Amino acid sequence: SLASSADTSVDGADYYRSAYRRFRETIRAGLTADVRDGREPATMDPVRGAKQLLALYDGLRLQSLLTADTDVVDEFDRAATRMRRGWSEQYEQPTYWDIPIAPRI
Repeated sequence: SLASSADTSVDGADYYRSAYRRFRETIRAGLTADVRDGREPATMDPVRGAKQLLALYDGLRLQSLLTADTDVVDEFDRAATRMRRGWSEQYEQPTYWDIPIAPRI
C-alpha cells in the first residue's frame, strides 16, 4: 500500500493517502484533547506531535518487516515515553545544523 499511495497514477492512491491523513488527524485531535485536559504539556504542538508519533511507529513497522528482533509495541512504548519527556521542554532550534559556508577563493 505504501508504494501504491506514493504513486499518484496508481488506482487507489488517493484512498490510501486520504486514509493516512485521516489517521494522522485523529492522532492530532487526540493530542489536542490531551493538552487541553492536562495529560500532555502545553509546550507540545499537537500537529508536530502527531507527525513524530507516526514517524516513530512507521519506522518501527518497517524495521519489524526487515528484522526478526524488533518488537514494535515494546520499542514504540520505550521510544514514545522518552519522546514525550522532551515535549515538556520549550523547543529551541539547535545551532549545530548551522554549517558555515567556506569562503570562496
